[in-house]
Amino acid sequence: MKRLLPFTFFLLSVTAFAQPGINKAQLFYQKGLEQRSVGAIPEALRLFSQAAELDTGNFIYSYERGYTLALAGMYPAALEEMKNASRKTGANDTCFRMLGSLFSKTGDTASAMKALNNGLLKFPRSARLYAEKGILLIGENQPGRAADCFDRGIAAEPMYSINYYHAAKLSLASPEKHWGMVYGEIFLLIDTESDKRSEIRQMLYDTYVNSIKTVSPGKVELSFCVNAKDKNPFCKVYSGCLGSAVTPGSALNLATLAEIRTKFLGKYYTDKLNEKFPNPLFAHQEKMQKAGVLEAYHYWVLNVGEKERFIGWYDQHQEEFQKLLGWMALNPLKIDASTAFARKP
Repeated sequence: MKRLLPFTFFLLSVTAFAQPGINKAQLFYQKGLEQRSVGAIPEALRLFSQAAELDTGNFIYSYERGYTLALAGMYPAALEEMKNASRKTGANDTCFRMLGSLFSKTGDTASAMKALNNGLLKFPRSARLYAEKGILLIGENQPGRAADCFDRGIAAEPMYSINYYHAAKLSLASPEKHWGMVYGEIFLLIDTESDKRSEIRQMLYDTYVNSIKTVSPGKVELSFCVNAKDKNPFCKVYSGCLGSAVTPGSALNLATLAEIRTKFLGKYYTDKLNEKFPNPLFAHQEKMQKAGVLEAYHYWVLNVGEKERFIGWYDQHQEEFQKLLGWMALNPLKIDASTAFARKP
């Protein structure tokens, strides 16, 4: 079966039905999902259609037909099904997200934006819709507006990882890299399976190496952000903590970056900056420090940057690294609306 690689959405199968209990429509629906999972696209479409005939008001059958047609590369037909699904009672944010994706896939970006905006009117706190809109704006070369969408998505649903990923990439490619350093690391902690993690690890490592420079004996220059007229107070916090942690002239590698990151955290808490500028990432790192796994965590974050050095360190610290992994499994990063970290759009 073809994978839907061109799409930027992630399918969330919906299993809520208007009537409780197992009925014939639900059986057709479940069988349709099973058939699609093994690549039997025509049979899956037939089963979803049979379910729709028995339960005409339920949007999920049109939704699944649309998704299945998209898997088969039949985008215009998939779009018509998704239009039908979005008009029905109960259509959720994933439905509008896919509708926007299909409009975009068929080249109608104006309708894609309209569909996503309509979805946000119905679901103003949908991180998925903000992510899809941001991705669409990136394609239209509007990084500023895209960044606002990702930030709004983070504020709306702080545990939805994709907004952190895109926000990090935009920030790390801009003069305001300090946001991306935090967004990227949060992404690593809450997205536990994505193949995007190696990409972010490399970007974090490269940003450290390229943005910390010894410009003269005893003087370090940082280029993580610009604090014009004190309009970006977190820039001052980030640069101040990092600047105090860097030894002028020292090499930048996994070992020294681990030391710098530890000193950064110490400065952040010694100066009680956590009280004025609370940050869920730094709070999580403090817990790691108390648990004795912070050094191993720094290597975990940046290991892609210097694979051979990491392997050498790991060979000498396997017990510490396994302790870190065990601690992380028992203590996942959790962020809610009260602790969310995002720029104000």
